[in-house]
Amino acid sequence: MGIKIDEIIQNHLVVEWQFKTDVKNAMRQDIDDYLFSLRGKGVNLSLEEMDDIIEKSIELAIRNYT
Repeated sequence: MGIKIDEIIQNHLVVEWQFKTDVKNAMRQDIDDYLFSLRGKGVNLSLEEMDDIIEKSIELAIRNYT
């Protein structure tokens, strides 16, 4: 799951992406879609857990991909 989320983030990277709300929102949406796709496949996260994973993933990306 972590590797796929990282791939999603990397697909959206552009120059100074961390300052671009539209880029971060696109990342959030794609990660959200991915997490929802896992429902019914044994991964049943609550909406709050999904939101937490998404936000922490973006925070980590800001630290690692700037």
